[in-house]
Amino acid sequence: MENFKKDKPLLNIMNTDKRKFSKRIQLWKDDLNYLIEELETYKSTFHDVLIKTDTLSLFENKIKNVDLIKENITFLDDKDIKINIQKTLALPNDGHSAGQFIYKSSFENPFVNEVIPLHFEYLDKEIWCVGSYLEKYADIVNSKLISINGNNIIDIFEKFKNLTGYDNIYNAQSKFIKNISSYIMLEALDLINSNIKTINLGVKKISGSISEYRIEFIDKYKILKNELDLIYVKESTETPLYRQYPQNSIIICEMPDINGIYIKVGSLILTDNELNRFFISLKNRVEKVMPKKIIIDFRGNEGGTGSLNDEWLNFIIDYKNENNGLIILTDIHTFSLATKQVAWLKISTAATILGEPSGGNFLGYSAPIFHTMKNTGFKFNLSSKNFKHLKDFDLDIITDCVGNHNVLVPDKEIYISVTDYILGKDPIVEYLSLN
Repeated sequence: MENFKKDKPLLNIMNTDKRKFSKRIQLWKDDLNYLIEELETYKSTFHDVLIKTDTLSLFENKIKNVDLIKENITFLDDKDIKINIQKTLALPNDGHSAGQFIYKSSFENPFVNEVIPLHFEYLDKEIWCVGSYLEKYADIVNSKLISINGNNIIDIFEKFKNLTGYDNIYNAQSKFIKNISSYIMLEALDLINSNIKTINLGVKKISGSISEYRIEFIDKYKILKNELDLIYVKESTETPLYRQYPQNSIIICEMPDINGIYIKVGSLILTDNELNRFFISLKNRVEKVMPKKIIIDFRGNEGGTGSLNDEWLNFIIDYKNENNGLIILTDIHTFSLATKQVAWLKISTAATILGEPSGGNFLGYSAPIFHTMKNTGFKFNLSSKNFKHLKDFDLDIITDCVGNHNVLVPDKEIYISVTDYILGKDPIVEYLSLN
């Protein structure tokens, strides 16, 4: 438990009267009691699983942690409380249970939807700016991010892990890169003060020169609504398959040069009808081409609502067991059901996995129920189901990499470099053409 204790109760240093202060304390206590009730329900639901994974005592300590927050609540401001709740909700082996991202501002703050108008990716295991949504920042593209408002990016990442409670390094990297542009995150990390419209980014160019840019925030909905085009600065007109379509796309393409079919499964958030159309399209294409290699790309897939019994999975398994050459691609963003389906394909077919370690474990927690504390509005979600542990299988691709978190480790780790990105190359596909 952090932020305990301050020198004196906040009532003595806050600009508020005793009556308002007492009301605030009671509202938080009521909400924390609600959180304890939900955590007790979680413990009851997953009691056998927690014992099996040797995490019951760790989980019980997290419940005690909420009691500690209540005991020390007069010494904590709202941000302190939220940070400690966030860490409490970073549950052992369960990447689906968490609190909303910590923020200082209220949702009425005019900057709450603001973002840095740049696109970042992990390349060469570092953070690179690979695109800009505004022409005036095009010069920063293809630069490595080294600092934000004078703070070293490595130190910022460590602070992010501490703030959020993520102890799986790959999951932390995935969440970090997806939130690095967010005003809310930057404010929560104390990198920016409320109502500041700009931020300084320190970058290192490929040439080795170091520069600093002052960047203005923009409304994220201009990006989400495709009102702005992403500007790339590259040395080639080639664009690899995985970047030719939106990240959450479902794509089926023939690859004649390797006598194969490429299937990008960018998302598993699909309706029954969408899943059925995907299965029919896949089946028809495979039966027509009869490929020697099938490449299934789960990079960027954060899961969804399917299962291990999806028709398309069973079709792939049956086809692979009659033929050869099933290759699966993963990265740090591969998470939840996507990771489980990858592992299931590996178990069932001895497929080859290429790419990066997955961004999460696959112990089976899922079906999160979303909660909102009625008094303070703090949002959190807790898993409600646990499916069959893939750990029960004799699977040599499970590696205990960080704490109790098991991640999917590829048979061969292949990372996309910044040079690959600029030149429009996919090193994994190139590897397949040579092997």
